[in-house]
Amino acid sequence: MTRNPPDLPEEPFDEAGGAHVGDRQFAITLARGLDVLRAFSAEAPVLGNKEISQRTGLPKATVSRLTYTLTSLGFLHFLPEAGKYGKYVLGRAVLSMAHPLLANIKLRQAARTPMRELADAVGGAVSLGVRDGLNMVYVHTAKRVESAGWISDIGKTFALGRSCMGDAFLAALPQGTRESLLSDIRTSMPDEWEATASRIERSREQVARLGFCVHEGLVRPSVHVVAAPIHLPDQGEPYVFNCAITAEASSHARLFDDIGPRLAELVAQMKERLANAEAEPPQPLPDAWARRH
Repeated sequence: MTRNPPDLPEEPFDEAGGAHVGDRQFAITLARGLDVLRAFSAEAPVLGNKEISQRTGLPKATVSRLTYTLTSLGFLHFLPEAGKYGKYVLGRAVLSMAHPLLANIKLRQAARTPMRELADAVGGAVSLGVRDGLNMVYVHTAKRVESAGWISDIGKTFALGRSCMGDAFLAALPQGTRESLLSDIRTSMPDEWEATASRIERSREQVARLGFCVHEGLVRPSVHVVAAPIHLPDQGEPYVFNCAITAEASSHARLFDDIGPRLAELVAQMKERLANAEAEPPQPLPDAWARRH
């Protein structure tokens, strides 16, 4: 049975939805429910109402009603013995909703084998990511067995302004779109902006010249990352491939002369494969099948 803390008096909150002030089509309650789901992460998989309130900025009474509703619908699962009032984890309904999205990313389906081959060849982890707000999210990862302890997996997120994948994504955007996102990144990390802006510009220049960019130990000193964007017709924003490899297995020269070019070749291979797939006419049905139907 779902158990919630006693109802609390509603606290003042911006009913207009912040950036959506005046937007009569914007469903505030739905947005708040999604904010509750976004509060969970691999680093914080179990949260109580108080913690969710702190992470989202939503009033505690609002969070209590939202978690009750989300639990009733299967999007959260309640752990009654966790903490004074119980805590929540994401429910399996979240996973069910993710599958149609992943299954319909054509690039993800086409790149599985080449990503595995590249991961085996370089001894690292090769991932495909997309943007979600100010984060990049992995939608597929291939890695060697011996690197299974690395934090590279579907759903893993990295800040757009603090990752090689994010830099590659920004480099592939039209200038106007890029400037708009850079403004948002600057607002989200003002103390780090000067150094971040310089690094993002260096990465943009690398992508323009080489087709990929390189970060040596940015997120963790022990891991180097190479990333290459790929833009497909009629697919909206770019996708990004990256390759993460231990620092001890990747010299500066190897990153630029071996792994980077291999990743750029993967991009070219995927563009050609998907273009050919789109150009192929539908195959005729076998005569035997046609006669039976």
